[in-house]
Amino acid sequence: MINKVCGKKVIDRSHSFSDENKARKWGQEFVEAINNGDNLDLYLSSPRSVSYLLLKTIIKMKETDSLSPQVESGYKNLAALKLLRDTPVNKLTSEAIISLAKELRGLSQGQVERQPSTVKWYIDILSSALDDAKGICGIRASNTCISDARKPLKKLKLISDSKPRQRLVNGQEYKRIIEHTTKLRDSGKFKISYLDIFRFGVSQGLRLEEHATLDWQDVNLDLENEGASATITIRSHKDPTTVGGRDSVSPLTDEAFNVLMELGPKKSGPIFPYNFKSASTGFTKIFAELEIHELSFRDFRRTAVTQLFLQGLALEKVALISRHKCMEVLRRHYLVVQAMDVANELKAIQPHGKNMQLLQNKSSRGGVVAKTLNRLFSRVAASVKTLCRKQI
Repeated sequence: MINKVCGKKVIDRSHSFSDENKARKWGQEFVEAINNGDNLDLYLSSPRSVSYLLLKTIIKMKETDSLSPQVESGYKNLAALKLLRDTPVNKLTSEAIISLAKELRGLSQGQVERQPSTVKWYIDILSSALDDAKGICGIRASNTCISDARKPLKKLKLISDSKPRQRLVNGQEYKRIIEHTTKLRDSGKFKISYLDIFRFGVSQGLRLEEHATLDWQDVNLDLENEGASATITIRSHKDPTTVGGRDSVSPLTDEAFNVLMELGPKKSGPIFPYNFKSASTGFTKIFAELEIHELSFRDFRRTAVTQLFLQGLALEKVALISRHKCMEVLRRHYLVVQAMDVANELKAIQPHGKNMQLLQNKSSRGGVVAKTLNRLFSRVAASVKTLCRKQI
């Protein structure tokens, strides 16, 4: 049992252990954490609880810098739930997982409502923590309870796969944003050049935070040859297979190239020297002022990928610009091709008049073939009947 006065706050916590040495070790670590001003969530959770496992997983994974901020936030949100604070790891059942999903879904009055795809993400990271518990934290655990609960969760519509987002910047929206951000630049009241960021992002397909890493030293401009071209190195960009991201050389689109020519070029220094959290907030306000709904900066990336593909660039070459290693992710989440786009392309390749003529020709040839086959079938049937009569 630990009872310690920390300023005006009295920290009182007790746990039961089967072994005196384990109890002594826990007490020493707890007092040391209090003295160091560390986060006490780990020690205020039962050593046998699921919350304790999640918090310990955070500590262990941060030691090797192998935990993304998003997953860390997810673990903390789960660890804060009373159900997981009170449930020992070895007592976690499929029924408890279903109760957890209902709580995460937030359908009860006064709770934050989450989408089934978000609930599935929480269940997935909990499953991962249970699966790796022995190797990372030295705690015996099993994720069988989650495997058993998945089918019932889907039937109850508590979880579902996320649907690929289809939002693009359309032509009218593009024109209005350009006009509005041009006015903001000309007013001289804003330090952030929303116009340049928008033009560069919607043509090059960069994530908002990646703009902050761009440096003039990473731009390779070929200005000596006719038809100047350029590449840019994107530093430490998002990559699910690499801790801390990776560097990639990306070809610059014409519009992105024009933006750089208007801004410089310079020998060194950030290309966009802005706080991009402020830029993100600024774009949200711009969309609200223009009454452009359900649009975010990340939709610029999808717009860039789709436009490059519709302009005739092969998907493998589009991936060099967007820096996607997985073509399936590129197709599923970033490429939005409408039926009308394909119809217009087909019309350009083969005019409707010729298509109809070709279809009629095929139809007439098909009729002749069908009549010929019917005649052959009748002859064969007659021959079979004659043969049967002779045998009888």
